[in-house]
Amino acid sequence: MDLTVSGVALVPYAADDWSLDDIRLCGLLRESVSITSRVPCAVVEVAGRGWRLNSARMEAQPAQVGEDVFAALRGEVEAGTGPWDQAGKRLIASYFDWVERIVEADRIEIEEKLAPYQGLFSYRDFRFSAPRPLPRAHLLAPADPGKPAGREDFIRVDMAFFPGRGRIVALTSSRELTPRKNAERRARLTGAGIELHALETAGSDDALFAAIVGAEPFWTGDALPCSPLRPAVLA
Repeated sequence: MDLTVSGVALVPYAADDWSLDDIRLCGLLRESVSITSRVPCAVVEVAGRGWRLNSARMEAQPAQVGEDVFAALRGEVEAGTGPWDQAGKRLIASYFDWVERIVEADRIEIEEKLAPYQGLFSYRDFRFSAPRPLPRAHLLAPADPGKPAGREDFIRVDMAFFPGRGRIVALTSSRELTPRKNAERRARLTGAGIELHALETAGSDDALFAAIVGAEPFWTGDALPCSPLRPAVLA
């Protein structure tokens, strides 16, 4: 089964295990794919803008979220970690705090960019352009790239980021693996072109988050900000 279509990849996440039977193809266009899935599954435009905080609609409704959509989204992302994954929860909290600090530091530049829209948008709306962490993500890293992908070709990582422009960044922990199994996993992931960082040494390292996002500020990739709390588009 080939789960990559014109640079679009399917990434099951927020689950320790899953099956190919959990994912059903609903529609296919030249550059996109529509699916239904029993587990959370991101449809990622890897070579384009990747997967951002506003790439998918929030599960909550406006009345449930209130005014602090960013905090509610942070809660949704944290809920995708395992119940005992304190390191993952700390990483997500540190990352969301870092995103807040970036837009505050760049406020003047962002407001200049938004000036033609005469107050329609706030500079803080660009927080949602930051890459979205996918906890417990299952990434395609085939042992034999020449064969159709099967379930065994996906490797679970603690956290994955898709910052766009073809990059995939994963954070992994070696606590539950033997040195041999950890080396095998690292070889598969790096062989698939995935950039790796150790979760144990991540902490609240702003330099790590900057490396994940890349050289350009995350807010420059979108012409206008977009919230994840938006109505579904009816066909």
